[in-house]
Amino acid sequence: MEILYWEMLGEPIPPDSLRTMKARELSNLITSGTLPYVSLIATQRDDRHDYVVIDVEPEVPQRPVYDIRVTERIAIRFDPEDNVSPEPLALRQDFPLVPHLNFSAEEFPRSLCLFEEVYSEQKIHWTAARFVRQLHNWLSQTAKDELHQPDQPLEQFLVGVFQHAILPPDIFNADIENVADDISVTAADHPNGYTLIVSRNANRDISNSARPFRALVLEAQPRTHGVIRHRPSSLAELHDYLSEVDCDLEGKLRTKLEHWKDLKNQDGTGVIIVVRLPKRRHDKSPVENVEVLAFVPVASLQKLGEALGLMASHEGYTVALLGQTNTLSRADNVPLILLNPTPALTLSSAAALNNYHSRCEYHVVAVGAGALGSQIIMNLVRSGFGNWTIIDNDILLPHNLARHQLMGSALGFPKAESLAYEANLMFEGEYPVVPVVTDILKPSDEVFKALSTATLIADFSASVTVARHISLGMKAEARRISLFLNPSGTDLVLLAEDVERDHRLDQLEMSYYREVIRRPELVSHLHRGGKPLRYARSCRDVSSQIPQDTLSVLAGIGSRAVRHVSESSTAQISIWQTGEDLSVTKLLLQPSEFSKETFGEWTLWIDKSAHLTLSDLRCSKLPNETGGVLIGSYDLQRKFIYVVDTLPSPPDSEEWPTLYIRGSEGIKDEVQRIERLTNGMLTYIGEWHSHPEGCGTQPSDDDRTLFAWIKDHLMMDGLPPLMAIAGEGAQIQWFLSEIP
Repeated sequence: MEILYWEMLGEPIPPDSLRTMKARELSNLITSGTLPYVSLIATQRDDRHDYVVIDVEPEVPQRPVYDIRVTERIAIRFDPEDNVSPEPLALRQDFPLVPHLNFSAEEFPRSLCLFEEVYSEQKIHWTAARFVRQLHNWLSQTAKDELHQPDQPLEQFLVGVFQHAILPPDIFNADIENVADDISVTAADHPNGYTLIVSRNANRDISNSARPFRALVLEAQPRTHGVIRHRPSSLAELHDYLSEVDCDLEGKLRTKLEHWKDLKNQDGTGVIIVVRLPKRRHDKSPVENVEVLAFVPVASLQKLGEALGLMASHEGYTVALLGQTNTLSRADNVPLILLNPTPALTLSSAAALNNYHSRCEYHVVAVGAGALGSQIIMNLVRSGFGNWTIIDNDILLPHNLARHQLMGSALGFPKAESLAYEANLMFEGEYPVVPVVTDILKPSDEVFKALSTATLIADFSASVTVARHISLGMKAEARRISLFLNPSGTDLVLLAEDVERDHRLDQLEMSYYREVIRRPELVSHLHRGGKPLRYARSCRDVSSQIPQDTLSVLAGIGSRAVRHVSESSTAQISIWQTGEDLSVTKLLLQPSEFSKETFGEWTLWIDKSAHLTLSDLRCSKLPNETGGVLIGSYDLQRKFIYVVDTLPSPPDSEEWPTLYIRGSEGIKDEVQRIERLTNGMLTYIGEWHSHPEGCGTQPSDDDRTLFAWIKDHLMMDGLPPLMAIAGEGAQIQWFLSEIP
């Protein structure tokens, strides 16, 4: 039966005319014959994309569950900007509807969903070889219906006691005269009465107040303390007492009522009267402080208007009166409720309440507002630490509520905006948090503006990609720090650059991995405890099982750690480990310095402690040669290779004064152990060996043969070969990609 294929848009082109590096890499890999189960059919391009069309031969059983053929034609579509993952499209017109397809604007050709990670996370490790292997695995597992996990839901077919009054803090400030009364009032009802919140905060919503209020702020003349001798119980008594301090309550009320007379629901609107009484110790002494009093007349605006002779009510109608009297005609019948004034929280008072002498004015750019980040940010904001810009493009979903700082009222809203709203609502007249709802990997002008004034850039994203971007891809003078939990949520990790940024965040990350593979107490540090829970249908919709009480402890430690970093200028690597009883052990790790060597488009970053180890191992085996394997990490997006550690010469190696042949005993197991301990972040990256005294570090013919072997081994994964030769005087020569 003839197989019908979808026709790809675009024109055929030679492979070397492909515009995207990844497309050329894939084409070169296939034509090299390295992978026997794939062959190149065509290379094409249209106005927007490059295409590499291939035939893949998956492992298909005799009776496949899904109609996957022994040869499937796949077109891989490449985005020239590399913002979208290379997309495999099944070109066979009757390709079945199977699990793990991408939802696309068009149903055909069907788009295969190969990876659970978002593409920004894949970039660091992406190679054409790995991509093709995953494609081959996807087709093979789908044929047997073994790709879809059992716990994942089926995919969709289609796509009298005094009442409290909280007042603006400037009302209590003795240095301010004639405080404005352009303020809003919220009445918060509770079983014992209500609390009036008088605010200038534009974020505060007064629409849900159980009873509307209007505010009147009165400024008395400075007087010697002791003017008011007892509590006024009516509006008339208050007027008389205030007359003694040259404060005309009646006149102020008349003026305000003239402005308020057109308000709707006058009979349901109350008034709060705030009185500022500047006090001095003696008649000729300066003002020492301001006593603030607050009263609520037990009368509506309408009743107050009648008491002042400004209006009258008859049979349900309220009318303004002409020729008003100048006395409070019925003020004795308007009782007063004395309130207990409390200044609203300020950043300075928050710092004092947290036992800090002054508030910190740092400008912190926080990237990531998830469970850990949200709690650390709010801890620090509550303690008066910093002015914040929060960058995050996620929205709050139900599963987040198990550990997030935000409450259910924020469901469905951006985390950054909701956190900023809640943080700014705590303070009166101060707005320490600015939200930026965007992807940090695609920064906006707001991001660049924030970075230009940042004192500290804090990464709470728990993403290696984001941390690397913050370290290497963002132009800013500020030092960077990163705080994250280990996969099981038992340990908190802090990576903090020094002020001069001599120890970059990515280099601290490598030093951290080095300690993970060396320290016995970190043997299970990066092990994932518990099974991830799925909260929606997508492959990526999983969340870790981490107790909130543990997270809360570590968030408290994290917020204190940020403070300590701000008070220090040195680089830091710290790990706090919690026990079953929530006891905490702190490990302080040593950051390494890195040297740099450039080889064409590749950059080699060499941990100086690894350099020293190679030299020490060489000296310990003289006059014989020795060697071993190099352990490190790749950042293929930036063409970086990090040399972090070494495995010394295996016991079955041959070591002679003029010859070294590395053995293999234990090497594979040890590399696998390192990969397991670091979740694959450290791995085998090449070989090293030493030369005897007086022989220099120039490669011999045997060295070139070794390099060719390394190249054949690593190029299977699209990785460059790396070799080092250690010579006398701690000299080490590095060879990457080729030997000149």
